[in-house]
Amino acid sequence: WFEYGGAPHRQAKAWFSHVFNHIPVVDKVNDFIDAQLKKRGLTTNDLGLIGQSMGGLVAMQAGFYREKPCAGVVAHGGTVMPLTKIRSKPKVLLIMGDKDPIFYPPQVKPKGLLKRIFALAAKPFSLHHDATVERLKSKGVPFTEKFIPGLEHCISDESWEAGNDFIARQ
Repeated sequence: WFEYGGAPHRQAKAWFSHVFNHIPVVDKVNDFIDAQLKKRGLTTNDLGLIGQSMGGLVAMQAGFYREKPCAGVVAHGGTVMPLTKIRSKPKVLLIMGDKDPIFYPPQVKPKGLLKRIFALAAKPFSLHHDATVERLKSKGVPFTEKFIPGLEHCISDESWEAGNDFIARQ
């Protein structure tokens, strides 16, 4: 994700950079993609990105950072970070298991006024799937959701096939 020099302020700076949409690995991924597309005589229209978990986050960020939209992005159990900047709007397939404990845990209403206040203040920084959906809607990114019953935070044959089919149709 990022280089860490060991100093606490550097770790905090790196964490905040993620929240505010400066994930260094995304630029490296896009540089690699551009080199591979050029080497193979392909264009961004030929590019499909697939990732799972944080790989899904990186795949979406890489797709959003490109000058022109790629053919499509599949995120298996991934999220869109708060304050994500969108440069291009590829079609996105969000695959989520209804048992995913990371990005789709049951939402419980906090008890007590102070806990409700803190929960409300933290909501804009949520990584929950519902927050990803709202971020994509607010940015006008075309997306489709596929929920897979019983799927936890992993890839199954069904989710893999759905992702491949999505990319093949683009």
